[in-house]
Order: sequence, then structure tokens, then C-alpha cells
Amino acid sequence: MPDAFAEDLAAAEIDIVLIDCPPALGILTINAPAAADGLPVPLKTEFIALAGLSHLLRTTDWTTQRTNNPSLEVEGVPLTMVNHRDRLSAEVSADIRAHLEELIFQTEIPRNLRISEAPLR
Repeated sequence: MPDAFAEDLAAAEIDIVLIDCPPALGILTINAPAAADGLPVPLKTEFIALAGLSHLLRTTDWTTQRTNNPSLEVEGVPLTMVNHRDRLSAEVSADIRAHLEELIFQTEIPRNLRISEAPLR
């Protein structure tokens, strides 16, 4: 049975495969970028996320130097949980755009309070 799956997978025309990694530096977080061509980095518009982004960019540099994937690069940074009515979110969004303007995706994912409240129901 595994051979049939491998044949189907080889015949499939796949453009993008997303590997969702936890926000921790573990074996998956190291191996996924080592196997990838590009790395999209979703970023919450909060100051703590900026520190995490700098660590991730250093990890990406480390991965390209120490694995067989020297061509790995950050494809872009989509901003998530954006709320322009919140001063902190707006300031962080502006700072990120000023420093990483070429990497920031134009589309933003807004903060949705109903999604945040969903576990309560």
C-alpha cells in the first residue's frame, strides 16, 4: 500500500506545502526549514512577537549555514491579529513595515474577537 501512495504523491502537481511548526525551538522547527524552499513567517502585531521574529531570523541563518539547504530564505511576513484602532498594534505594524518593508505582505489578517472567544463556547 505505501507504494501506491508514493506513486500518487509523485504524480500530484503540488505547488505549495505548508508545514505548521510550534513556536518553540525543537526538532520540527529545525527540520522543517531545512526541507523547505521558502519560509513565510506570520507575525502578531505585538512587541513580544518582534523578539521572536529576531530569534527566528537567526535560526534561519543558522539553518542555511549548517544544513544542506543554503538557499532557504524568508518569503515574507504576513501581519496577523492587526487592529488599527489599538494604538499598540498600529505602532508595531508601522515599526515592522519601516524595518522589513520588502518582506511584509500587503494583506493583513485582522484581529477577530469572536475567534478569541470561541474556546469559551
